[in-house]
Amino acid sequence: MPSGFWPLAPGPLMKNYIAILIALIAFFRVSGQPAGDTVRAVYVDEYNVKWFGTNMGLLRFDGTNWQAYNTRPSTPGIVNSLAAEQDDDGFILWIGTDNGIAAAEYNDEGITGAVRYDSVNSALGSNRVVDIVLDSSGTRYFATPEGMAVFENDQWTWLEKGWGPSESGIPNYELLSLGAKNDTVYVGAMNRGAGRVINEIDGFSGASYYEQPWTGIAGNTIKSIFTDHDGYQWFGTTEGVSCHTHQDGDKGWGLYLSTTDGLADDEVNDIFQDSGDEFWMGTSEGISKFNKNTMQFTNYTMENGLADNMVFDIAQGPDNILWFATAGGVASFEGTDFVSIKTSSHAVDFKDIIASVSRLPANDHNPLRVYPVPSATHLYIHYFSGEPQTLAIDIFDTSGKRIRELYNGNNNENEIKIRWDLQNSNDSKVPPGTYFIRLKTGDRTYIRKAIILNY
Repeated sequence: MPSGFWPLAPGPLMKNYIAILIALIAFFRVSGQPAGDTVRAVYVDEYNVKWFGTNMGLLRFDGTNWQAYNTRPSTPGIVNSLAAEQDDDGFILWIGTDNGIAAAEYNDEGITGAVRYDSVNSALGSNRVVDIVLDSSGTRYFATPEGMAVFENDQWTWLEKGWGPSESGIPNYELLSLGAKNDTVYVGAMNRGAGRVINEIDGFSGASYYEQPWTGIAGNTIKSIFTDHDGYQWFGTTEGVSCHTHQDGDKGWGLYLSTTDGLADDEVNDIFQDSGDEFWMGTSEGISKFNKNTMQFTNYTMENGLADNMVFDIAQGPDNILWFATAGGVASFEGTDFVSIKTSSHAVDFKDIIASVSRLPANDHNPLRVYPVPSATHLYIHYFSGEPQTLAIDIFDTSGKRIRELYNGNNNENEIKIRWDLQNSNDSKVPPGTYFIRLKTGDRTYIRKAIILNY
């Protein structure tokens, strides 16, 4: 054997090299697309408005008009994932980016309020958020390459990746995907299969691990996880799709699908069940529609009008039209035909999510932001300085009396974000009325007015 030559035999090491090669191929395919055309996430809201997460930021499309939003100050950011919920104040769109999370309040006209979370003001151990999922109780889970953050009842918890029940069921490798059913979350990783995490009253526990060769999962790199209407878990891997139908990790692995069964490609980036109970699988070589009753696939590619064969995400609106996020824009499908849209032409004239909250005029250059206004429950105070500074933030009533000191000290970051729960210095709720938020730094003072409603 020649010196320095090392043959690769089939096994875990070979699979690692294959997974890395697939990832590199996918990267170069996506990076070659125009800015704004790589769409990794799609969500259709209650108003039948489409939201697209692109490599240039967030796009909103109401069927006629487009809006573009920044996900970080001044510069558009990469959006990897979207999820939504409804609370007492309205609808919230959770936006996972390469620079943390944006939680944007929205209505039928667009974004009305927002707050950003990152490793400074939350438990995120990494600011690159690759997937978001909500369980049946409304608890939010955020997957990052380094672990999973949980946001529940205004409290953050960070679950470090690590193999074993003592580490709460998070696989010990780079996290890629999430899925949820009731109080159970499934966490997919690169090369290490998936873990099952249960959200219990007194904390989180790991119950099962799905990994070859101990289970029948299709592959150990989990690109997508989906729980269907029956509560079964579907795992999209780099080696096909498998469905798990049992509580035990080593049972219920009867269904395994790959290209030999008609799947468009073995790398499955997303799985979705439509209103007619058919399954759609977004792969790296097109879309596969799967009828579980007949076990038949119907495949679609760019030859059928799809925007690009690299499909990342799938959603369906209240009008039953399907939407596909691809490496070359978005595509909609209504029964027989695809309509594809190049999103790069709409990824322009971005609005800052934070700046748009207060509906400020274009000539307002006050860097202090206060939102939502008016409010009955809480206010967020956001100041972007661009450099570390000494800051003092206080709340005053209309008589000029200071009723609360929110912050006084050195801020070592480029910005500061604080939530005020509408309490005074005695920890009592302030009465409805007008209040003023004052921020002082050096010889500069910034003031914003806030209106507090009955609660």
